[in-house]
Amino acid sequence: MWRPYYNTLLITDVYKQQLLLFVHKFIHHPELLPEIFINNKFFTFNDKIHKYNTRIKSNIHLYQSTTSAGLRSVSHKAAVLWNELPLILKRMTSSTAFKCNIKNIFCHFIETIYVIV
Repeated sequence: MWRPYYNTLLITDVYKQQLLLFVHKFIHHPELLPEIFINNKFFTFNDKIHKYNTRIKSNIHLYQSTTSAGLRSVSHKAAVLWNELPLILKRMTSSTAFKCNIKNIFCHFIETIYVIV
């Protein structure tokens, strides 16, 4: 019952928040990341894979993984989380505002669970 009284996230939500912040920096502030991530094109967007005008062209491309290790990789988990975000959050350029909004989403989700239980 600790959650409603403190403005903190669960450990799993902190991990997800950090993954989303990493993708946000990759897209909006690549100068803040080490060159290895930028030069290797850690993430590829669907509009670079195909030229069709689809709803998901601005999403990160998810490559097929044949191993469970691939599904647990940072690049895959971060891409899945990013692709689930609303477009308004994806377009947010301020890192501080993005972080606050992500935290609010996770806190609201947790509060909803506590209210239902």
